[in-house]
Amino acid sequence: MAEHLPEADERQKVLQEALELAQSIEDADFRARALTNVASHFVDLDASNLLEVILDDWLGTLQDIDRPESLRLTIQTIDLFASLGGTDTLVEIAESINVVGQWWP
Repeated sequence: MAEHLPEADERQKVLQEALELAQSIEDADFRARALTNVASHFVDLDASNLLEVILDDWLGTLQDIDRPESLRLTIQTIDLFASLGGTDTLVEIAESINVVGQWWP
């Protein structure tokens, strides 16, 4: 819905409301999915402070869901990570996934 609003300020307001709703979801799996969806819409806005809030919550939620779902959601947010941190961030993500895979095959 937010991408159909003409003004960036209006889009950001709607996305902030969506973020608050996503954060209020108690089930970790559904919360992670909702946060992934909301985060993907913040990439085009100049809202890096809100992206940090989303990512902090999102990363905290990933520890409460199973590995296959965590990986699926990470793949869905790769564009977000690339836009925020570039190649270095993507390399760190790949290395982290490899390390976890070695610890818990």
